[in-house]
Amino acid sequence: RLFLHYDRIMTPLHLSLKLDRTYMESDIENYIIRQRIVLNDVAFIVRKVFPNNLRGMKSPSGPTHPANKEMSIFNLIDFVDKNQQEFTTLNTVLQKNRSWLLLLRNARDAIVHYKSKVIIFETEPNLSFAVIDAAGTEKVENMPDGSQRIIMTEIAEFINQQTLSLWNFINVDLKNWLEGYIVEKNFVYKKIGGGMRMECRGISLFRALNKIKDEDIG
Repeated sequence: RLFLHYDRIMTPLHLSLKLDRTYMESDIENYIIRQRIVLNDVAFIVRKVFPNNLRGMKSPSGPTHPANKEMSIFNLIDFVDKNQQEFTTLNTVLQKNRSWLLLLRNARDAIVHYKSKVIIFETEPNLSFAVIDAAGTEKVENMPDGSQRIIMTEIAEFINQQTLSLWNFINVDLKNWLEGYIVEKNFVYKKIGGGMRMECRGISLFRALNKIKDEDIG
């Protein structure tokens, strides 16, 4: 679903097609929310490889079926940061990715909890957007003429960079950490299945824009 949102946003921008701004704004909001869901799923999976007797780490929670419970990526970040001696390498990975994760969290929380919405601006040479809140407290910048304007972000740059950051986080940083952690803890494991590469709309464009080759995909 994340790559379907990526495709709906990036394809018309890449091909310079006429945009329906109503759908584009909604798609950006949905992309931001969906990416946070994926990150929380990642936190859930990472928690599963921790020792059973590890204390202090919050378990997935929520008033729902146990299989549907969710764990926040930021609960994981905070716990690992407080237990750096046990998770030195993982803490390095999480701190390395902290800036774009915080950017995503702030945007997602504003949309989900604080009545904010994405608004597109027809800036040159590329379209931009800002997350506008109900109270008008979004960040602004001073202009040479003494006026102020809302700080905007180029749409294509934001969507592609956030997706690339997520791809590197999962397929490079966390993959390398997990392989080392398995060796460090002497885990017994075996390979099951294979050929799990995902294909759907948006992935081909993402790979082309970011020059990702087959050998780069674990």
